[in-house]
Amino acid sequence: MVSFNTAYGEVPVGHPLRAYAIAKIAADRHLQASNLDWTILGPGLLTLEEPTGAITVARLAPGSASDGGRTSRGNVARVITAVLA
Repeated sequence: MVSFNTAYGEVPVGHPLRAYAIAKIAADRHLQASNLDWTILGPGLLTLEEPTGAITVARLAPGSASDGGRTSRGNVARVITAVLA
């Protein structure tokens, strides 16, 4: 599942993607509660830059702030490919 890097924090009331974020959080939690084998990727702000092949693997503590963690869509696609391989 491709989620986003602040899926476990609070979503501010005025955030323009609040409804989307709440739906993604619910989908992540539903998947985690299932009997399926799962992996949830949480990229930061996606860009159209060329992929670098470099990523950071980490888990944000619930409620912690994020710097946005910019990454290219190509990097995310490479990680998806590697996870599925």
